[in-house]
Amino acid sequence: MEKLNLTICTAYGSTSHGVSGLQQFSIADVSTWFLRTTLRSASPLRSLIFTLFLCASAVGHTQDLCQIISGASVIADDGKFLGKLNSQYSSDSILNEYGTHGSQYSSDSIWNQYGTYGSAYSSLSPFNQYASTPPVLVKGGKVIALLTANKNLRGAVNPYVIKSCEFY
Repeated sequence: MEKLNLTICTAYGSTSHGVSGLQQFSIADVSTWFLRTTLRSASPLRSLIFTLFLCASAVGHTQDLCQIISGASVIADDGKFLGKLNSQYSSDSILNEYGTHGSQYSSDSIWNQYGTYGSAYSSLSPFNQYASTPPVLVKGGKVIALLTANKNLRGAVNPYVIKSCEFY
């Protein structure tokens, strides 16, 4: 069974790794905390309300994450510009499926599963869950996060989360 992680924006400051307060919590961690908290309460209604609050908070955190990374450039470890996190209609957006950086057929796209920057096996790809050199997100001249499916790296933003963002 695959371990599912929640990416939660906890703060807007920076960590020792230079990444804006992005942390990952496993569903098991959240579930354990939830059970410890709710088992103290005999009220099933209180547990339901807490669950709804947690779900609403997760949606809010995803929107916060999208705002933080909006406009960031995606840069591979080899220095290659891989596109920007902006409107799907922008020519340099990784969400523009007809553009150089968003097409599943482009060699410069993270969405090309056979290419250097999109393969599950390439050390330069955000989809390699073991990569130690994934692309970085750069905004305002600073690295704000790593774009990677590697759950062991701090400051990681899963590339699939980006698909849920609406950039303008």
